[in-house]
Amino acid sequence: MLVRDQLGDTLELDYNTTLGQRVPVHAGSSVVVHGQLYVDPNQSGVHCLHGQTSRGCPEPGWIQFAGSTYS
Repeated sequence: MLVRDQLGDTLELDYNTTLGQRVPVHAGSSVVVHGQLYVDPNQSGVHCLHGQTSRGCPEPGWIQFAGSTYS
């Protein structure tokens, strides 16, 4: 999922829908994301967004949208 942050930068959210419920966002939706930022030469994003796959991460991540938390 690609999102734009408050500064206008595009970030890729590495959220696997086979591990977690689909987040029902649409263009223009606002989300809150808690995960680990990564910066690659061609793409920046956030990973560690699933409790199941976040073992190597400092904290399990999640996405919040419309009062629900997805992880």
